[in-house]
Amino acid sequence: MSNVIHFEEIDSTNNYLKANCASLPHGTLVTARRQTAGRGRFNRKWISEEGGLYFSVLIKPQHTDFWPNFTQLMGLSLCRAIEKLFPRTYLKWPNDVLADGKKLCGILSEGVLSGGRLEGMVIGTGVNVGQKTMPNVGQPATSLYMLGIEADPQALLQDILNYFWQDYPAVEERGFAAIC
Repeated sequence: MSNVIHFEEIDSTNNYLKANCASLPHGTLVTARRQTAGRGRFNRKWISEEGGLYFSVLIKPQHTDFWPNFTQLMGLSLCRAIEKLFPRTYLKWPNDVLADGKKLCGILSEGVLSGGRLEGMVIGTGVNVGQKTMPNVGQPATSLYMLGIEADPQALLQDILNYFWQDYPAVEERGFAAIC
């Protein structure tokens, strides 16, 4: 990964990539220690306090037949990486990762349009890693720390991205079924 941008604090890693999509290359990764306006599907607030892992990836696939499958690929990549730390992890379609029945990760994918054409896709992810408590978010949530796992967020991020980029070419060419 050649283009990595890190912020101590930003409104949203997704917002940054969407606003700068035209000038950034495929594969750009944006990370943040905190987000002030993190969100999930249906514009639900994602609490992005220090201790979590918040990142977004910009993709610009050559083939657009399987755009929706990249969210699934990120979910599978998250599960594969986290299962090494906590085996009772599973994907709740289409965009949540649960551990012990509680939300551990969320994914928000957003297309970037330019002139009526899809210019890119931003896949944003929040992983509850080191939070010692979780605020009430309308559903049971947890962190790896609360599950008894002390994880290095940077090592976890690298593992997630390794899985994602390993399977990316197959998904781009043949869709999600190519890796299942």
